[in-house]
Amino acid sequence: MSSYRHLRGAASLVAMSLLAACGGGGGGKRSTPPPSAPPPPPPPAQTYTLGGTVSGLSGSGLVLRSNTGEALPIDSNGAFTFPTAIASGAEYTIGIAAQPVNPAQTCVVSSGTGTVEDANVTNIAVNCTVNTFTVGGSVTGLSGSGLVLNNGREQVTVDSNGSFAFPSALPPGTSYDVAVDNAPANPAQRCVVSNGRGTVTAANVSDVTIHCETPYPSFAYALNRADGTMASFAIDAATGQLRAGVVTKTGHGPVAAVTYKTADGKQFRYVINQDDDSVSAFSLGARDGSVVEVAGSPFATGDAGPTTALRHPTRPFLYVPNESGSSIAAFRIDTTSGALTSAGVLASGAQPRWFVIEPSGRFAYAAGAGSELYTYAIDQTSGSLTEAPASRISVGGSSGGLVMERQGRYLYAFDPAAGAISAFGIDATSGIPAPIAGSPFAAGPNATLALLHPNGRFIYVKHPASASSGAGLSAFTIDAATGSLSKVQGSPFDSSANPVTVQFDPTGRYLYAGHAASGPSFNLRAYAVDTATGALTAGPGSPFSTPSSPTSLNVDASGNYLYVTHESSNQLSSYRIETETGRLAALPTSPATVGAMPGAVGSEDQPEPLKFVTRNAYFTDALFEKLHRIDVDANGTLTVRDHINSFGAPNNVAIDPLGRFLYVPDAVTNHLWGYSLDPSSGALTGLPGSPFAAGIDFTSILFEPQGRFAYVTSQNTRTIQRFVADSDSGALSSLASVATPVEASGVTIHPNGKYLYTSTPVTSGGMVTHQVQTYAIDPDTGTLTATSTEPAGEALSVVLDPSGRYAYVNVRDLPGVRAYSIDPQDGSLEPLAEVNPVFSPYGMAMDPAGKFLFVTRRDHGTVEVMTIQSDGSLNLTGSFGVGGEPIAATVDASGRWLYVTQLAGRSIVTFEIDRASGALGLKQITSTLWQTSAVPSPLTLTSYTQ
Repeated sequence: MSSYRHLRGAASLVAMSLLAACGGGGGGKRSTPPPSAPPPPPPPAQTYTLGGTVSGLSGSGLVLRSNTGEALPIDSNGAFTFPTAIASGAEYTIGIAAQPVNPAQTCVVSSGTGTVEDANVTNIAVNCTVNTFTVGGSVTGLSGSGLVLNNGREQVTVDSNGSFAFPSALPPGTSYDVAVDNAPANPAQRCVVSNGRGTVTAANVSDVTIHCETPYPSFAYALNRADGTMASFAIDAATGQLRAGVVTKTGHGPVAAVTYKTADGKQFRYVINQDDDSVSAFSLGARDGSVVEVAGSPFATGDAGPTTALRHPTRPFLYVPNESGSSIAAFRIDTTSGALTSAGVLASGAQPRWFVIEPSGRFAYAAGAGSELYTYAIDQTSGSLTEAPASRISVGGSSGGLVMERQGRYLYAFDPAAGAISAFGIDATSGIPAPIAGSPFAAGPNATLALLHPNGRFIYVKHPASASSGAGLSAFTIDAATGSLSKVQGSPFDSSANPVTVQFDPTGRYLYAGHAASGPSFNLRAYAVDTATGALTAGPGSPFSTPSSPTSLNVDASGNYLYVTHESSNQLSSYRIETETGRLAALPTSPATVGAMPGAVGSEDQPEPLKFVTRNAYFTDALFEKLHRIDVDANGTLTVRDHINSFGAPNNVAIDPLGRFLYVPDAVTNHLWGYSLDPSSGALTGLPGSPFAAGIDFTSILFEPQGRFAYVTSQNTRTIQRFVADSDSGALSSLASVATPVEASGVTIHPNGKYLYTSTPVTSGGMVTHQVQTYAIDPDTGTLTATSTEPAGEALSVVLDPSGRYAYVNVRDLPGVRAYSIDPQDGSLEPLAEVNPVFSPYGMAMDPAGKFLFVTRRDHGTVEVMTIQSDGSLNLTGSFGVGGEPIAATVDASGRWLYVTQLAGRSIVTFEIDRASGALGLKQITSTLWQTSAVPSPLTLTSYTQ
């Protein structure tokens, strides 16, 4: 205030000075208005706070921000207030500076903008919700229909290649496990899920990949328990027909087999031999069907009575329960050679029969005749097993199966005596099972595990009662959340049936069951499966009449064919599946004869179908000194092309088992000629080093089934010379020869490569008869050792059936054709009771399925057709005229065409074979160049697998 007065005084002095200067002030007085008062200072501004409430917050890190830049961290639901108040009339905006995490959330501000109006703002609302994300990915290779995926919570149907996503979004932290619920059909496809398991984080899952491929059947394998063999069959993908391959010797009592496939395409098959406690290992040719025993095989299981085998789901480990020895053998698989190395033999509970591994491969479980369930930890490096501590759990008084839910969360043990199923939840960390609520679940009388449905949601139970009666099949639904079981409405299905063996088709739409019955009929049944409920309905045409005692069923991966072994009749029957209805139709060559007591049957598949194409044929003309080449078209029609003249007396032709090299023995020049064979044109090119040997009167050559050794006969020197074949170059190296008592002819080799047979003449009392001489072939060196002989009259040749169980000898004198059974242990022959009276036989040929034998009768101008019975006996079913002097016969690899060479017409007669009856229909007569007096060899056909 004093400053103010001081200023006013100064101003007055200035004014007076100005008046004086103007000369005024002296003559009169003027009034001056008083000064105005200054305005009062403004009152202080009124301020108010900004605030509201937060709801739904479960994460951390939420930060609000006002338009003034002030940040407010929020750590819980409820009221909030910004610390700094703002004046009335000011505008405000509240937003989100940082969203919550753990879990990730999205928070939205409501009523967050406005103007302050003489009151605190308290209605700002912040509502937070947990972020959710979809699970999806992409599908490739899909060509079928009906693909349904499941992530453990819901399904999605995928109709085409490209991206997919499950409808419901999931919060972070939620686990997902994408699996195929329904496989595609028409065609049936196998779909493999990659990156299917994980936990949702803070983004959509988009890297799940589903790759589908159409599998084609390639080879089928049947284990023959009584004779210790494994019979292989190539499968024509277009027709399902079986073409007999090799019969391989296993150990004693083969009962189960598994195949291990490496990443680089190798295939190894492991056969469990129950009677000599071993595992036989074989390398399989994925395209050529070769079966080669792995070095060091068989491998000991270290204890008695192995019954089954199981591969590790992700690593090269193999596990074999030794039921009689109450132990489990673990092996490591050499992925290069297929050899097995022991990873230990672990003592287990009494008689372990059932063994399962959870999907991650960390834990395994075993149960058997005892009342306990055992848990094992698997060493991921060595494959060895270690029993988990304090893990043994009671599962009842008997064991009828052990099965794990698809995702490895639940385990089920069957107690047939109690008619119950014990259910366990699996601890993800320790692997130890714990009973779930409601366990055990009532399952019905004599309940025994049948199968887990391919979609993993249903368990099927069989109720066998006696040899010829049962109580059908029951189905149970697995609760995905709890693991509890509930019986499917309508169970048990087909309650009068007695199922022995069951198998689903790959899509899970059909179930096939082999049933024990009091009679020989109606042993095979088909059921349609409701994939939504698991219920079964009898399929059209079911039940189906089959050979008795169905032992094992196998539906190939394409879902087109069903193969059934029949233990009591030693047969393998085959059926086409009508994919729209599941109805079965027997294939024309069904049933085929296999080894003694065939048990387990299984099939392999490839991404490309096998196609057997006969493109070229060759035959020799000894008098005309030629090797003729013939083209064969897709319809079996022959066209004579060219010939090679560089022979003195070519007697026959041999092609190595893989169809790459051709060999001709020459009885005049005493050489063995070799050629590379072009698989497309059939053209021949001389091999380096050919001819490979000099000898005397080479008459025939043939290879053992693996193509490692070749055998050349010489009648004048009475020897069989052994050669080793180079698999890369085709070169033959002479090793040694074995002397034969007399000149050998009609040489053949057993399908298992263990025995060689010759027809040899014997002179006694001025009479010439023949006998069949058996030689054992050393599997390592190919050395021949004479073992046994069997009288056979004036035998011309020996033909073996594809299973290697029977031999047939055409005898020029009575009774014509003789049949023999072959001892599986030493290859010796035993005459069968039935001998078929076919007079003056000359040549013989058998179809690839081993169902028909064709015999030429040169003097009568006919071909006799005989059906081979299940016991090896022959039944004459037809006689067909040829025209003149038929001598040699050959059947092509498809079993559709019979080619007969004949002298009188200097021609080759082609017959079409009815594959159901063996009846012959004349198709073509092809003129050739040989002279009337020449004796041509049978056609040697080249059949390629494409």
